[in-house]
Amino acid sequence: MKSIFIYCFLAFLAFSCKSTYNCINKVTFEREKDGPSPDLITLETFLSEEYVKKIPTNKFLNLNFYIDKNNSFSTHDWLIKKEDSNYVFYIRTTFFNRKKGFKEIDFYDLIDSSKSLKVEIVDRNDKFIFMKCD
Repeated sequence: MKSIFIYCFLAFLAFSCKSTYNCINKVTFEREKDGPSPDLITLETFLSEEYVKKIPTNKFLNLNFYIDKNNSFSTHDWLIKKEDSNYVFYIRTTFFNRKKGFKEIDFYDLIDSSKSLKVEIVDRNDKFIFMKCD
């Protein structure tokens, strides 16, 4: 009886835990210059084996960055690199630099308050989706 309870408890834990694969663990923002130049956004994630095999690394792919319904952009100026056990996206955009008086703290406030942060990599009919980790 005791072992049945333990197995049930372990099964419950396994099904209730969310995967850390393909979710965004860390987001950093760096303003490179004060002028109208691109800002650098860095995202860290663990990729599932499926994504590692399927995301083309030698193609020019579109990246869609959705913070909320009022703040989103698309870019081709991005790069993905494997560092240690995780993957890092380097995204360059002028989207935030074009907003008057927008500071780094404003970016972090937007990210922290976002309930729908999502990044998509689009390769014709394939979409690779990354959500903000809970």
